[in-house]
Amino acid sequence: MERVINTNLWYITYEIEEDVRLMYFFSPNDPLDNDWNGRFANRLVHDKFNKNIFNFEDGDKGSYVEMPSAPEFIWTRKEYGIHKGRVEEYEFQSNNQVDKCRVRVYTPFGYEKGKKDYGFMVLTDGNDYINILSAIETLDKLVDSKKIPSIIAVFIDSSDEKRSEELMCNDSFCRVIAKELIPWVRERYSISKNPEEAIICGLSLGGLTATYLGLNYPEIFGNVLSQSGSYWYRSEGFSATKEDCWIGTKFKETDRLPLKFYLDVGIFEHKEMIYANINLRDILLDKGYSIDFKWFNSSHDYLSWGETLAHGLISLIGTI
Repeated sequence: MERVINTNLWYITYEIEEDVRLMYFFSPNDPLDNDWNGRFANRLVHDKFNKNIFNFEDGDKGSYVEMPSAPEFIWTRKEYGIHKGRVEEYEFQSNNQVDKCRVRVYTPFGYEKGKKDYGFMVLTDGNDYINILSAIETLDKLVDSKKIPSIIAVFIDSSDEKRSEELMCNDSFCRVIAKELIPWVRERYSISKNPEEAIICGLSLGGLTATYLGLNYPEIFGNVLSQSGSYWYRSEGFSATKEDCWIGTKFKETDRLPLKFYLDVGIFEHKEMIYANINLRDILLDKGYSIDFKWFNSSHDYLSWGETLAHGLISLIGTI
């Protein structure tokens, strides 16, 4: 930033498109050492002179720019007078993990166990989806407006301490979801056994893991919904350029599976993130997969993921 002479004011100017919605922070006295973990943990602050504030659940705040032609948010906006589903909370104990995990299950309005089998979706980062991205309100509105069929949603919490470990194509974690959590849910709720009616969903690293679960358990999940998937991930020993995508090579090596994809990525995300998403998209198209790939006019932040969740659900299971 540049300082206005003889004042304590600093400024910087950008030109951006008229339909952009973008979150930003300040990092005072930043050492410019590219230590993003330290930056996010200790230094980022919101812009006190901007009235557009995004409130995180832990009390942190972010500032955002909303340009005049930014698309209106329809699905995440609270609305009264619609039928609402129900959320039940559990502590799930895996036989193969020490710690319990909070799981919340959404059932749509009118749900009755045993009456019929419902399609379902599983989401990692469950707490963020519920409390930051308004996923419950979104599901209520989508179901009430008949944009999607009535669906059961299973929200799995991801702890800050273990998130990176669990969501980097962790076979043990994925096995717990497929072999323990899904049977556990099936004992308590009437969920379909048809993979075409099942969605695995996640954002960022969760989008990577959703794709990995689809790759390894297509007999359970027939739909993958990835929001800004972290396809830059490379397993140990994988040598490639920045544009290459490790999980894409896994799909190259595998016969086409009965999977349907929705992938999205922000136009202001890191180039490596964008390149990897495009790489995976092209690989999947070359293999003959059904894929809906969307850009959204923002960056790698929570501003748009709530709304694009609705776009992904309509794309994958929407009632036309």
